[in-house]
Amino acid sequence: MFDAILAIIHHVFVFSLAGCLVGQWLLLMGTPSFSVLKLLGRVDAVYGIAATGSLAVGVARIFWGVKPASFYTNNPVFWTKMAVWGVVAILSIFPTIRFIQWGRRKEIPGVAEFVAVRKYVFFEILVFTLIPVFAALMARGYGYR
Repeated sequence: MFDAILAIIHHVFVFSLAGCLVGQWLLLMGTPSFSVLKLLGRVDAVYGIAATGSLAVGVARIFWGVKPASFYTNNPVFWTKMAVWGVVAILSIFPTIRFIQWGRRKEIPGVAEFVAVRKYVFFEILVFTLIPVFAALMARGYGYR
């Protein structure tokens, strides 16, 4: 039962990550305003919490889940998924810095800035979609020796 609870929590965090990314992208499609900037900051904070939570619960699943730790540690598909997760984490730094800068400047950014960050977030979403692909393969034993 504990493994099921960990899996549920892990999936809630991962779906929250996806929702936050899409939320950021949609907010960046609108007209820049102080209310949008404030909401972007909040969504980004939730994104950070969800990212930390998904990683922490994912590590817990390795050690306290039903499958042995070797199922993950000896699996190249798992490490590919983790590498993609790392790339997404690195990609998320740029939008976060922009959101913080915009909030501190106390002025509304130009549309061109919004568009640039929106394109970047869209690329982040595209890379993020690889995570469930590798997760599904890994869960079915692909790569496990």
